[in-house]
Amino acid sequence: MQTDDQDNRPPAAAAPEAAADEPPSGEAAPDGTALPGVSLMITRRQKAALRDLGVSEEEIRHMTPAEAHARLGL
Repeated sequence: MQTDDQDNRPPAAAAPEAAADEPPSGEAAPDGTALPGVSLMITRRQKAALRDLGVSEEEIRHMTPAEAHARLGL
């Protein structure tokens, strides 16, 4: 096995490269729009905003975070 000359450790594995047409997650697309992300939760503030839009507690309780964020335009 080949080692790094300075500290006798194996060379670091190269990080996988992202596709050329896809910017890394968490960054803006070339046109400045936000890239889609994974919605993990509905915050209290978002629940209040959903209520202000007329969404019932029952609907909010059964709504996925992605559905809630779509309704809120996030």
